[in-house]
Amino acid sequence: MINRLLIYIIPLYLSLVSNASDLAIVDLRQQDWETNKFVELAGPWKYYESCIDSLCTGGELVDISKARADQMGYPDFGFGTYQLTVLVDHAEELMIKVPDYFSGYEIILNGVKKRHVGKLGKNAETSEPGRRVLYIPIHDLASDTLSIVIPISNFTHQKRGIGNKPIAIGLEQDVMHQKFLDDSYDFFLTGFLILATLFFLGLYFHGKQDYSILFFALFTLSYSYRILGWHNYVLHDLIDMPYHLGIMLEYATFYLCGAFFSLYLESLFPEEAPTKLTRTFTFLSLGWVASTLLPVHIFTQLNTYYLYLLLIGIVLMIVIIIKAALKRRPGSMYSLYGVLGVFIIFSFKTLNYLNAIDENRLVTMAGELTFFMFQALILSRNFTENWRRGKQDAEELAKAKSDFLSVMSHEIRTPLNAVIGTTYHLLDSDPKQEQMEDLKRLKTSSDSLLALINNVLDYNRIESGKLELDYGVSNLKKLCQSQMDVLEPLARAKKLEFRLEYDETLPKNVLIDKTRLSQVLVNLLGNAIKFTVTGSVIFQVSKEGADDEHVNLKFSVIDTGTGISEVERKKIFDAFEQANSSISRKFGGAGLGLAISRKLVELMKGTIEIESMHGVGSKFWFTIPCQIAEKKQHEEVVVEKPKFENIRVLLVEDNPMNILIAKRQLEKWDIAVIVAESGKEALVHMSNLTFDLVLMDLQMPVMDGFEATKQLRLMGFEGPIVALTAASVNMDDLKEKGFNGMLPKPFSPADLEEKLRSFL
Repeated sequence: MINRLLIYIIPLYLSLVSNASDLAIVDLRQQDWETNKFVELAGPWKYYESCIDSLCTGGELVDISKARADQMGYPDFGFGTYQLTVLVDHAEELMIKVPDYFSGYEIILNGVKKRHVGKLGKNAETSEPGRRVLYIPIHDLASDTLSIVIPISNFTHQKRGIGNKPIAIGLEQDVMHQKFLDDSYDFFLTGFLILATLFFLGLYFHGKQDYSILFFALFTLSYSYRILGWHNYVLHDLIDMPYHLGIMLEYATFYLCGAFFSLYLESLFPEEAPTKLTRTFTFLSLGWVASTLLPVHIFTQLNTYYLYLLLIGIVLMIVIIIKAALKRRPGSMYSLYGVLGVFIIFSFKTLNYLNAIDENRLVTMAGELTFFMFQALILSRNFTENWRRGKQDAEELAKAKSDFLSVMSHEIRTPLNAVIGTTYHLLDSDPKQEQMEDLKRLKTSSDSLLALINNVLDYNRIESGKLELDYGVSNLKKLCQSQMDVLEPLARAKKLEFRLEYDETLPKNVLIDKTRLSQVLVNLLGNAIKFTVTGSVIFQVSKEGADDEHVNLKFSVIDTGTGISEVERKKIFDAFEQANSSISRKFGGAGLGLAISRKLVELMKGTIEIESMHGVGSKFWFTIPCQIAEKKQHEEVVVEKPKFENIRVLLVEDNPMNILIAKRQLEKWDIAVIVAESGKEALVHMSNLTFDLVLMDLQMPVMDGFEATKQLRLMGFEGPIVALTAASVNMDDLKEKGFNGMLPKPFSPADLEEKLRSFL
């Protein structure tokens, strides 16, 4: 009975407050949510000026999509009410996302106040602004009519009304999924920057006091707030921050970013930076920081002028970096690449601020990662230069870099594990076609980021002498063919001839580190395909002498690519080096692959060499001694679906996302999973239940994984304990502390399955 009354009351109420011809109505009853997941309600709204009561008369239609930077909407330091009728399918579970409007307002749906931000008022004394992004579910509608009423009062901010950011509506699951992605991006980048800040501050205070390091640390610290305290205002969901303080921090950190980056470039390239201009820009930026002490409506209006100043500053910074690059200053080319990231970030955020476009989070994140990664490479390069100047400085730098990479390994791999794990789960959940394309791009990007992190970590472990080879029996021909299979799609896409020439007189099985040999082969074959436009890439496997127990294997990669001049060949095996600067601009890469390959070949007691002619092609080859293995390799068993019957696993992990990823995958294989969020909780579960295997995180509060493993062994548990870790640890050290194996984060479902099969 009530539902029927609402069907008649709501249209009657709307007819009382406005003429039917003047109603703002959006019809979404035929909306295809699979094609367009979100609809922005940016068209005409009914606006009642100077009215925030329940009954407003008169009013006019206001097209908020035409709002500009100089006229963001209504009210202009006053109060009023917006109203829109949306026709939807009442059977669908929808959700609206209400962005931050810098004011005091309420959200009323079908006559019911759902949420409020700040406090409504008819003057500055009774009105109180607030800041919050709202997500409001829409369930169990009585009819297809959804009335959205937003009374709003603004006496504080330059931006006013709802024109600056329109409300978006979509299916609840899609809106929450997008929120999850946005929050994941924000937390990942913020954690990355805070760790970088701590690392660089540590380098400055405990090492050589280089001002470029200090100013870059302060820049990353300022920018980290820009990510977490802006856009979706994730920080405001965690901390109840006063309105004025939040506005001041948002704008002040923006201006500080400009000031600190200007000082950073001046310190990095002192001979190219015009001191007067950079200092002028810095002092003006600090002046804008001081302006945040003024009333909010004043300094928010001044912000538009700073955007023009920032544009001039970016041009100045680009000129400095180009001059440094022309003079071949250390790190100048990486700065040039990083500027591309800055330009992407500035362009998108400025256009978003001016309401010209909606911010693309993937593009912005790519720009931010590009910029900060290259700045880290610049400083890493500078550290290497300092290392060459003296033994003591070299030892301090090596330790600092090792500590940094150890921390960054854990803190980057942990959220990356969640990203990769979620991506695999979504790919395995029968996604829609457009979602499949996005997920494939996300998987490719995360795999590329993981490969870059692994390269940096591997190079550091080799340099510090911590990388050890793990020899095992391998079928040599299958190993080589598997590398061809991995890279064949890349060669096919470029229409290259790609073939393996294998000496059939070679022994079938050899004792080799399969993982490290594969890493070298993928680097050489991948480079050959990358730098070959037309022609062929030939992979030859032969021998240079053999006896009954040993054989010297020779691996050759021959291409018809760009070739390398004699001068350039002398440096291509150096870390962070490529043949010339145009290579990285055209083909990409950080210049670590060949450096790591040479180190790995040398660890395997071999040598790597090159022959090349510019414009004709190149030949890379390396030889390594191997022991012939008489033991036959077990035939691989292909199992369509893992079967682990009557298996109980204790998952000891404190990170909620990692728990979700691992638990979801294990339960998919019908494994009973018990979760312990600390070492102490694991001991309690072990005293009450029996388990077949323990997956143990190493870094946890209360009791870490090492101590928990020690106590489990003392309790008499003799089953396998597998270390889950994002840090770089040695397996021999883990075995001494009671572990049976290790599963590095991030891991794929296949990695987890392989580890389970080896023990279960």
